[in-house]
Amino acid sequence: METEFQNQHKLSQIYLKQFGYIGEDNEHYVSVYKVGEKKTENIKVKSFTAEVNIFDLPLPDIKDKRLFENLSSQLESRYPKVIANLQNQKKLIPLDKDVLNNFAANILCRTDRFRDFISWCLKDSKAAVTLVSEITLFSEGQGDKDELEFIIKYLPSDLQLNLVMPYIMTHLVEVFRRFKKVILKHFGNVGWLTSDNPVHIERFGQHSYLIPIEAEIYFPLSKDFCLFMFHPDSLSSDNPLRKLKLDKVNLVNFETCDAINKRMFTDNQAYLNFDYLIFNTQTDETTFRE
Repeated sequence: METEFQNQHKLSQIYLKQFGYIGEDNEHYVSVYKVGEKKTENIKVKSFTAEVNIFDLPLPDIKDKRLFENLSSQLESRYPKVIANLQNQKKLIPLDKDVLNNFAANILCRTDRFRDFISWCLKDSKAAVTLVSEITLFSEGQGDKDELEFIIKYLPSDLQLNLVMPYIMTHLVEVFRRFKKVILKHFGNVGWLTSDNPVHIERFGQHSYLIPIEAEIYFPLSKDFCLFMFHPDSLSSDNPLRKLKLDKVNLVNFETCDAINKRMFTDNQAYLNFDYLIFNTQTDETTFRE
């Protein structure tokens, strides 16, 4: 039975456990650094990025209200199998590819930076028209566009975001299905870092679409694996990662791993940055010197 109040995580607990550890109390933890603070800390996964009812839809029936959250739970239940298959089979099977298409889209729709951007679009009349046009690009018929236009025109602004997000997620899944996929694994098992905004989109100055065709996308899946996605019709072709085996686990050296981690978490990002850096192993709580 659904409860009235529910802790909902902006970053999936199943995802976080791929980078965390089990403490002496048998609880799952992650070691994190909050940008601007002077120390690292270890936080229980069950409380990290959790907020009560944040993804609930403004609908009367509890099952309808939890539609987005329940969909997220279904994806999360499949995610460990994807990681296990990468470990054992060293490749992405078709079902796992589509799980990742959905999981990456879902993660984006749950993170603060992306939600803040969509909120801004909904409040700006011109941006809202552009957004609706884009996210109904793959829709059949006029129904989705009519529903979105009704939401934006007639519903209070504080109710719009969660109602629009399922449409955006559906659109992002279709976009990601058109991107090629490469799995990266560090040769020396140093591993990948992540953040509370883990789907990193390199836009190369293209900001007309949520995911431009020129985009290159990095998404750390676990401490062992990082997903790299690119569109085969983009004009850019100089990234050597595009030459690696598609849908396969590719070993990369320290320099490549280090460069990707810096690109995602150290270099200046004009869009979709992060608040928390999440380490890939247990880290003693450390206070930085002045």
